[in-house]
Amino acid sequence: MITIPTSAKVVEAIDDAAYQSLDKRGNQEPVPFNLEHYLTPLQLQSLDHLKDFGWQLAFVRRPLFEQSTVVLLSPEGKQYATLEQEGSLNLEPEQRWRVLQ
Repeated sequence: MITIPTSAKVVEAIDDAAYQSLDKRGNQEPVPFNLEHYLTPLQLQSLDHLKDFGWQLAFVRRPLFEQSTVVLLSPEGKQYATLEQEGSLNLEPEQRWRVLQ
């Protein structure tokens, strides 16, 4: 028999409907499975070449009223870089993300 101490708190699970209302996207559509949908033709061309060297598309940031930021992951999986609108690879972007381990 399991005994629960009287000082233990029971936490209720949040139902899915309540959790969805906390979503920061609000009413915005979720990101499609194919992230390449958000890339410009020049970015797509560059990504195709960079994939040959092991780079991969990590995620796309889509802030309101600003251009999307395309983020790539290095072949070693230890560095993020941005793919600029004209297709150049920026190894030292202004944005910082947590270091991968």
